[in-house]
Amino acid sequence: MDSKGKYVNGKRYAQVHQLRCRFDLATLTVPLSSPGDTQAVPFNLAVQRKEINQWFLN
Repeated sequence: MDSKGKYVNGKRYAQVHQLRCRFDLATLTVPLSSPGDTQAVPFNLAVQRKEINQWFLN
């Protein structure tokens, strides 16, 4: 969700289409990357929500 509480989608934010992720439901992890990243950054969905939000803000 964006800062206004609305869902982020590709119609309003074209950058969404550049994000890459793979969910691993067994370990509740998701590595995130965007263009220019040399490696994906792994996050644990159960305990790193603040860190995930910060990644999207950067």
